[in-house]
Amino acid sequence: MDQALVERTEQFLKDTFSNSVYLQAHPTDWEYRIQHSYRVANLAKYIAQQEGLDVTDAVIAGLLHDIAYCEEMPTQEAQRNHGHHSVGAAAGILHFLLPAAPRPAPQQHPDSLTAHRPGKIRCFFPPVTV
Repeated sequence: MDQALVERTEQFLKDTFSNSVYLQAHPTDWEYRIQHSYRVANLAKYIAQQEGLDVTDAVIAGLLHDIAYCEEMPTQEAQRNHGHHSVGAAAGILHFLLPAAPRPAPQQHPDSLTAHRPGKIRCFFPPVTV
């Protein structure tokens, strides 16, 4: 795993959430969102390790999957569609984080990033630390 890249991603996530007007006004949401992002990153890391996939990419995807929540989601429709907004935001972030990386630009994968629905599926994996 590229620890330096993961650390830059973590810092970007923390900075983005810390600079969010919405999350500054809702500190409980800030704490939940950051912890949730770490939980998803840890699950992604575990799955990538078990499946022989790129662990760095999986951890970064987990950290950034809900980046759109730095903005207020005033309606249920906005909340349901946050994944589409997160994909666009993450693509811009990845270009910033990976300026010289020899990998293709991120593609929009709505089935993987936007199809998750909180509370629908519960999976339990052993704890993994990012």
